Amino acid sequence: EKKLQDLISKLRRQGRISFTVVAKKKKTLHVVCNNTADFEAWVVGLNRIIDTSAEWPTKMALEGLGDNDALSQLDDEERDFCATLHIAPREYVKARTTLFAG
Repeated sequence: EKKLQDLISKLRRQGRISFTVVAKKKKTLHVVCNNTADFEAWVVGLNRIIDTSAEWPTKMALEGLGDNDALSQLDDEERDFCATLHIAPREYVKARTTLFAG
């Protein structure tokens, strides 16, 4: 456990975000995310699995995510949707393209 805590501290100093999910029978899942967008994706995914929804205190800043091409493809309503629900623009554009292809 000490080694794990040391590793988590090191990763946080490197700018990574980590968390641990503790399930029944004390089984654990340790997750390390490279950035906030990855962290938020995990939170949203886990919330869907357990049938709840994540509530974010603020909207996600979409600028600076490295998604300028995807961001330019969104209208104002889609930008607000992504910011409110913390969805990366490139993931939204991928989903939209898949759903409405053809």
